Amino acid sequence: MTSSGLSLRVSKRAILLFAVCLVAWNAVGVSGNEEVDEHLEFISVKLEDREKCSSDLDCEDWCMQDRNSTRCGCRCPAYTTEGDFSCKSSERYCQLMPRHFWGGSFNSTAKSIKKECKKHINLMVIFTAASCLHCPDFEPAYRWSMAAMKERGVEVARIDVDKNKEFADEHGVTSLPAIKFFHKCKDKGLFKGTHSKAALEAYVKKVTDPVTTTLRTSQEVEAFSKAHPVSVIGFFANPSGESDEIDDFSEAAAELQYTHNTYFAIVRDRNAMAPYMGKADSLWFKKSPSTVIFRNIDGDEQERDTLLMSELNARLQDWIMDKSVRLVDEITSGNFVYYESLRRPMLLLFLDKEANNRALLKSIKAVANRYKGVLSCGWLDGKMYAGEPQNWLPPRNLTASYSASGVCLTYRPFAVSCLVSFPCTPAVFSTPIV
Repeated sequence: MTSSGLSLRVSKRAILLFAVCLVAWNAVGVSGNEEVDEHLEFISVKLEDREKCSSDLDCEDWCMQDRNSTRCGCRCPAYTTEGDFSCKSSERYCQLMPRHFWGGSFNSTAKSIKKECKKHINLMVIFTAASCLHCPDFEPAYRWSMAAMKERGVEVARIDVDKNKEFADEHGVTSLPAIKFFHKCKDKGLFKGTHSKAALEAYVKKVTDPVTTTLRTSQEVEAFSKAHPVSVIGFFANPSGESDEIDDFSEAAAELQYTHNTYFAIVRDRNAMAPYMGKADSLWFKKSPSTVIFRNIDGDEQERDTLLMSELNARLQDWIMDKSVRLVDEITSGNFVYYESLRRPMLLLFLDKEANNRALLKSIKAVANRYKGVLSCGWLDGKMYAGEPQNWLPPRNLTASYSASGVCLTYRPFAVSCLVSFPCTPAVFSTPIV
């Protein structure tokens, strides 16, 4: 046998061996960039194995018999992807609970966090507790968003509040789970968005991107105005003569950088702002320098407020925060904590989403306009929440009245009261909104 023949035979064997390895590699679903998460497989439930439920108690037998466990719960299908639990009870099924403190770079304590924040410029701190029964619901979202955070240079620390209550109190953590962002060891405030993979990834991108975006064309201005839940644009036609106003705008943007939903942009080009400047009511602002805030609502609906900066008699960031709340918005698990943080009474309207609610929403918007800055107004899907155990939600027997008149209540943080002083149970009344 010649040396060349031997070389050829070895090459064929090498290729065959490589092919076998490649097939085996793909069969187990592993790639060079992907980590197999055994716990993810553990908590997933195949479609044919799902058992419908209406409460956690329904899952006790299923948990013991089918999963040989005692940590199960009744959850929405989206639980295994987005950590979103806002579904009808008829769509829920029994699932295993994720592990406590499963998602994060490392567990920390009040003492070690001071060292960690010096090592990591950007640190997201998640406050949960072993005693918090619903906290494990969000562990998949924390786990799945970690890759995007690391790409952005953000580490994730976990704090067990059961063992570090004083530290949690010092940082104003009053409910769990809670997330706070630390930049160079400075507490930048509470994350008030949804604890889902998508929302956390968007937030980390926001706080690590430049504070403001420069818009150079009218098309960019139009697109930015619609791109975010709250878009704030500063228009400065004479930058050299408006340096003080630009400084005020930049200062407000820097202070509000760590809000989850408010994005900032600057326009200095006259041609870019020309289509939106003038005296007509349909235009955004009359003259420069001006700040325009856009509140974007699902379905291409948009609310807008304009401030001529020469008329500003307070801090710009305070004006922006006041105007960033939509007049009437759907209340969800994601934005409820934001409304609650305003410490204002809330007027909540329960309605049937499948009905034509235009007249109802028009009426409540009139109330919202009248009490702007004093009262927050919102609406919820009455059919979804009817019969839920929370004592501030409408009882099941009121469901039929949604499309006819709506069901209203006022909610004050940590307490509920009627809008008018007549008996209602539980703190709910059914009445036309006029």
